[in-house]
Amino acid sequence: MTSHGHDASAEFHDDLLAGEASADVRDPRVVQRWIAVYSELVTYKERLVPVWSMWAAAVSPEAALEMAGIIQHRLVGERLTHYRRRLGYWQTAATTSG
Repeated sequence: MTSHGHDASAEFHDDLLAGEASADVRDPRVVQRWIAVYSELVTYKERLVPVWSMWAAAVSPEAALEMAGIIQHRLVGERLTHYRRRLGYWQTAATTSG
């Protein structure tokens, strides 16, 4: 719970980034900052997929299969889903802030 009476994680029980739990969702500048942060993270993860795919093409089929699992689930899939959920949370907050 923040000092402003709102728990930034109430909608999603995910791990939050440093400073996010205490963010005031009623302050439009704060909301826009978190939208920017999560937009950057989503873009970063989306750009990793082609790079990993290129690396996977250069290794043995067994290694490529393992790399695909890492890419799909651990490095990109779960975190990208998490970042998209948090981005959606802050985008929703933008419609109600300020």
